[in-house]
Amino acid sequence: TPRAEAAACLAEAVEAILRPDGSSPGLLGCGLLGAEGLARAEAHNALFRKGLAANASGDSASAASLLFEAARLDPRPTTILSHVNMRLKLGESALAAACYSRLLAEGSLTAKARAIAVSKLAEANAAKEAEEEAEEAEAEPRVSNSVVEEEEEEEE
Repeated sequence: TPRAEAAACLAEAVEAILRPDGSSPGLLGCGLLGAEGLARAEAHNALFRKGLAANASGDSASAASLLFEAARLDPRPTTILSHVNMRLKLGESALAAACYSRLLAEGSLTAKARAIAVSKLAEANAAKEAEEEAEEAEAEPRVSNSVVEEEEEEEE
């Protein structure tokens, strides 16, 4: 499913920035230089810009898709963060919260990106809690007024 693919991509992208040796994330930062690395970086940048434009025009689904593809080419922390932001906009608060937590735990974000992730994590957690409360409220049995009135009449 598209959601499973997105989750797998996010997991792979987050894993790609988890380097025990502390090396820089991204293709160029990992030493993949040359024509292939440059072409991938340029393709990433083009997809990233298109994703930002789609977001600016209000098309979060297209933005998420474009940022997903950009992250597959070059899993830069800011690209992953932008993709997660789109997932949050699309209502995938649990997935977004997990990804924000993971990104924050790794310490690979710039101070500005970290501040954004902290704020968005709080937003995702609040949305997730609201969704859970709504689901619990829907699951609670409801008694109609007519049943209550009938029970009251029987008691009299």
